[in-house]
Amino acid sequence: MKTPKQTMYKLHEYFDCYTEDADYNEKLVVKVGTNEYDQPQFGILLPQTPDWCHVCNGTGGRSQWDINGYDIDSMLEDDDDGEMREAYFSGKTDVACTDCRGGVIFVVDYDKLTDEQNAILRMESEAFKDEAESRAMDAAERRAGC
Repeated sequence: MKTPKQTMYKLHEYFDCYTEDADYNEKLVVKVGTNEYDQPQFGILLPQTPDWCHVCNGTGGRSQWDINGYDIDSMLEDDDDGEMREAYFSGKTDVACTDCRGGVIFVVDYDKLTDEQNAILRMESEAFKDEAESRAMDAAERRAGC
């Protein structure tokens, strides 16, 4: 399997690359679409590395009962003849993992980020904090009856 070198990382919707204090290479940040309010959404190409899927633990498959949200413990307790238990543990109910479809996913390789990429991710972190503060203020105003 050939490993892609970079992945598009979608930045927070409140990330604004048009601010005056943006001191980074504007070629790194690209427009990837618009949000529900027709405001531009931005992304950045970041280095990536393969990792095991955290949903299926790298097996590439999961039981269809797990995916559909069934309580497998109670199902196995109610299994009087052991047929369900046998099917579940033998893998007869397994289907492809809905997250990775094969056991390996690609995650951002933070060790290989450049200084400019780190600066952009710090700006995005500030956007998250700004949104959280804004939501907290809105909630406080609603509680106060404003």
